[in-house]
Amino acid sequence: MKLYAGTTEQFRADARMHRIAEKLRAEYTTQIGHRPGPSEVASWQNSLMALSMLVDQAELNDHGVILEYQLGNTSRRLDAMLTGHSPTSAENAVVVEWFSAHAPRSRVAQLPGRASTSDAP
Repeated sequence: MKLYAGTTEQFRADARMHRIAEKLRAEYTTQIGHRPGPSEVASWQNSLMALSMLVDQAELNDHGVILEYQLGNTSRRLDAMLTGHSPTSAENAVVVEWFSAHAPRSRVAQLPGRASTSDAP
């Protein structure tokens, strides 16, 4: 399950137009069967706006964005995953987890399943 998937261009536009939290709220309601709490919706609005500004600043064009991706049959979800290709055409993904509103953490990995990971503040 994922609550949002799109290109970096779509994601930036949705965040800029303040549509991102509403899209996540609607998909959450459809998939889970009830509305998310107001604090979760506010968290999405704030943290994803910040992430969209970082994506814009890094000029990550023509990449993919997946938000609130459920891990298997657990209740755990990744906050965000950015996907794309390196300059050498290797597939890569960056997983972003928000531990607080001001301290994102990410994990970088080459795909598929190559063991090249590192923590990034």
